[in-house]
Amino acid sequence: MNRTAEESHLLRIKNLALEFHTERGVVQALDGVNLAVAKGEVLGLVGESGCGKTVTGRSVLGLIPCPPGRIVRGEIWLDQENLMTLSQENLRSRVRGSRITLVPQDTLGPLNPVHTVGTQMGDILKYKGRSRNGRPNRPGSDHQEILDLLRAVHLPDPDKILAKYPAELSGGQRQRILIAMAFLPRPELIIADEPTTALDVTVQAQILKIFRDLVARDGCSVLFITHDMGVVAAICDRVSVMYAGQIAETAPVRKLFESPRHPYTVKLLDSVPSPEKKEISQIPGTVPTLININKGCRFYDRCPQRLDRCRDHKPGLTQADEDHAVFCHLFG
Repeated sequence: MNRTAEESHLLRIKNLALEFHTERGVVQALDGVNLAVAKGEVLGLVGESGCGKTVTGRSVLGLIPCPPGRIVRGEIWLDQENLMTLSQENLRSRVRGSRITLVPQDTLGPLNPVHTVGTQMGDILKYKGRSRNGRPNRPGSDHQEILDLLRAVHLPDPDKILAKYPAELSGGQRQRILIAMAFLPRPELIIADEPTTALDVTVQAQILKIFRDLVARDGCSVLFITHDMGVVAAICDRVSVMYAGQIAETAPVRKLFESPRHPYTVKLLDSVPSPEKKEISQIPGTVPTLININKGCRFYDRCPQRLDRCRDHKPGLTQADEDHAVFCHLFG
């Protein structure tokens, strides 16, 4: 990647490898992950459950418990700063919750049950809030900013919402509040970890539109973690497909849907239900345990197009097009 391209990216993950030490052995959770999120872009990170999506996001935030987790190698750059060189104290005070925020899947656990929504949102502005363009906030504007943001996520009677405790709200209301909290400190990057999984289809569509509108308004970047290709199509600009801790393919969303290259991506899209399909295709086999796994392509055991060298030789990057990268020996 040339310097001009690097400067256009807010987040760059380079050759990230992560392992967990367990009683059964060493779990090689991430194996040389490379990702880049441009400024103002929504990048989808998609794959089956357990493929490493969430631990990738938590690695960016410095939230991997050590032990049992350990980052073996790699770099995580936020703009021009390598987050891997920062202490936990610096990450907590300067990055986590301010420059980078998180929208979690769980809508109840992240909220303090003994404090009202208003108290918790006020604390975010007090301890983590950042002014736009380096200018300080206007005196007395914090409460109005919170009200405006609650209206932006389509919560009626925001003053009443601020007076409520988390348990008094529905799952959909709590999800909107968590989204509002993520945007409140005016972050540079938001990591959204399956934020619509527990919601019904109608509410999910509303949440995705709200999210996209707020991203366009604030110009921040988003790493959107999901297993749902429909969500990817609705909100993402580009998408990286992950399998068993490795990136298989990265491309603009439309290009990936129209012209997938990696055998896993092809199988993944074939398994998405649609009115035109008489039956849903399945990917044979199971996801590997990631303990004592082969050194090559981790999709080897399930791949219908595997080559002899795929088992022991990890595929490198091949540019199928200028903006379409695939990690597969079929294209090397």
